[in-house]
Amino acid sequence: MLRQGTFVALSLVGLLASACGGGAESDAAAVSSESGATVSATTAEAPRAAPAPAPAPAPAPAPAPAPTAGTATLSWSAPGSANVTGYRVYYGTVSGSYLQALGKGLSAGNATTHVVTGLPRGYMYYFAVTAVAANGEESAFSNEATKHVQ
Repeated sequence: MLRQGTFVALSLVGLLASACGGGAESDAAAVSSESGATVSATTAEAPRAAPAPAPAPAPAPAPAPAPTAGTATLSWSAPGSANVTGYRVYYGTVSGSYLQALGKGLSAGNATTHVVTGLPRGYMYYFAVTAVAANGEESAFSNEATKHVQ
């Protein structure tokens, strides 16, 4: 039993018309007190939830592994003979003993520099160059150059 002059508040929180299959309309409710006063409350659509946060970015890719093979850049002086038409490069891991047979060295064309690639790391390499004449004859090996490929 309410006393006369008593204020009655009604709060309808969290009711959504869409939960009942309706649209965005409001729901209304009325309450009567013994004194005959009617108090009504209207609910509006509940506030919409904030949008979901964006997903976290993908982690950065792992760094590329270190190359497993090294290189050696060789350069030499031309012998000064007009008869030389090219050069061959020889290399190995033992001084004076090369992986290529004589006449089968890496062709450097007529350039006086050459980059040897694909050398497994962790070894000392010995390099020599020969000059090749127009008739196919090959000179003796040059002085050796060395490089530790790390």
